[in-house]
Amino acid sequence: MQMRLVIAAGVGVLLMCGCSGDGEPGAEPEDKPTAFDIVGTVSVPSYGGASATSCVVKDGYEDLRSGATVAVTNAAGDVVGVGALIDIEATPKACRFAFDVRDVPEGSPTYGIEVGQQSMVKYPRSRLNQQVELTIG
Repeated sequence: MQMRLVIAAGVGVLLMCGCSGDGEPGAEPEDKPTAFDIVGTVSVPSYGGASATSCVVKDGYEDLRSGATVAVTNAAGDVVGVGALIDIEATPKACRFAFDVRDVPEGSPTYGIEVGQQSMVKYPRSRLNQQVELTIG
């Protein structure tokens, strides 16, 4: 009976050791992040001050207002994330908006950011680890 108990305990220890994947060859690697967030601001020329609902941008920038679309594309030109502008500040010379685009898929060496109908600005992936600050006009 004692011999069976020793053998059973030995088998149990071997099974527990065999199930541990820490550092063993063939163990699955730790998961790398598959997505990231892009956070930034956009400054646009204004007529000074704000209306009751939004900052008043100069002519030619009417597409840049609270709620305007912020689209992110990968190097292939595919849209991989979408966000929106939010009013944050109105100064005598500029309207400032904030945006964030969540869960942008990793894997592209460069990403483009297009705000409203303005020209796209491209960034290397490494630059997007910090806040993006766009000045339009």
